[in-house]
Amino acid sequence: LGKRLPYSATWGLNFCTSTPDIVPHIVNRILAKTDPPDQVATTWITPMDAGVWCECRDCQNQDDPKTENTGDWRGPRSHTARYMRLVTDVANALREPAPNLHIGTFAYEDYIDPPRSYPTLPDNVDVDVIQYGFYNLPLTSISNRWMRSIMTGWSQRWDTPGHVGVYDWALLTHEGEGMPIPLVRATSDRARFWHRIGVQRLGTQADATPVLWRRNPCNYYAYSRLAWDVNEPVNTLLEDFFNGYYREAATSMRAYYETLENHLIANNIALGDNLHYAPTDEAFPVALNRRLAAHLDDARQASRHWLTRERIRHATTG
Repeated sequence: LGKRLPYSATWGLNFCTSTPDIVPHIVNRILAKTDPPDQVATTWITPMDAGVWCECRDCQNQDDPKTENTGDWRGPRSHTARYMRLVTDVANALREPAPNLHIGTFAYEDYIDPPRSYPTLPDNVDVDVIQYGFYNLPLTSISNRWMRSIMTGWSQRWDTPGHVGVYDWALLTHEGEGMPIPLVRATSDRARFWHRIGVQRLGTQADATPVLWRRNPCNYYAYSRLAWDVNEPVNTLLEDFFNGYYREAATSMRAYYETLENHLIANNIALGDNLHYAPTDEAFPVALNRRLAAHLDDARQASRHWLTRERIRHATTG
């Protein structure tokens, strides 16, 4: 709004990236913390989470219009170019004093668009792209087309692969309050796509509280397996999990899981967007609920051990 505010005035301010002295200031701070200066490491330069960007003329002149469907975060312009200008200048200044050091950055909120001004980024810069969209649907779904194009755009910003990473909220399910959220086939599809475009870093926030992971344990298991080997066949993964976790009730519990997952994927039904999981009428129609309940009844009848019965109880509560 034309006013220069002190950094401490409010939470979430990002400093003016056009300030002339900012690059040497950051470089000197990095070198002071890097011991020795040429060690193999990554240092992160990240804006404030959901932060407010500088509104001076020099900063705004670097911005691009957002791509379609980017979201309405703080107006119609993308702040990626001003952010990448800072990151690129810092990375280039560190090449000689710290040749093995990498600068880590995020693509997130209103700086998720690949920067039009920087078709090629330095090879000592790595970008982790926050994943938006519909986690229970494959990236090949038309509903996730925008996120797929964002990932492809970032992966093309280097002359060599391996500089783009992933950070998502797929396992952050607390808003769904433990309802059944089948993610295995969608996660497999996403992992294979990420691997094809050169992703080598994968991270997710997760709700690890017992009440939540006990109701969707297969998702946590599958995420880890697929992070280790993106080519793991889904059927093998499901067979290993259900036989090991639900034991004598494996057949019925797998049928319960796949009945819901197949319904959602075949009909392109999202269980909410981003990290906001929520049930809908089309996701859980009455006829489907009856089939799910029947599979749970079959599982209870098949169970012979207290541990199996307890695990079925958690799924039923969900």
